Amino acid sequence: MNLEIASLLLILFAVIIIVWGIAVVHTLPGKIATKRNHSQVEAIEIMSYLGLLVFPLWMGALIWAYLVPVKL
Repeated sequence: MNLEIASLLLILFAVIIIVWGIAVVHTLPGKIATKRNHSQVEAIEIMSYLGLLVFPLWMGALIWAYLVPVKL
């Protein structure tokens, strides 16, 4: 196996792992909200996906997933 091909495959593997890791991390708020039976799971999931574009939205979704909603 040629050294250039091996290095290209290693770089491709690293890129795939990084993209997969980012996807797993950005779905955490939705999973946490579902596990905690949060009443606004869909909104938290949407906000966490928008966090791919604007990172503070993802942090807000993570905090929101841990908050207990007020029942009126």
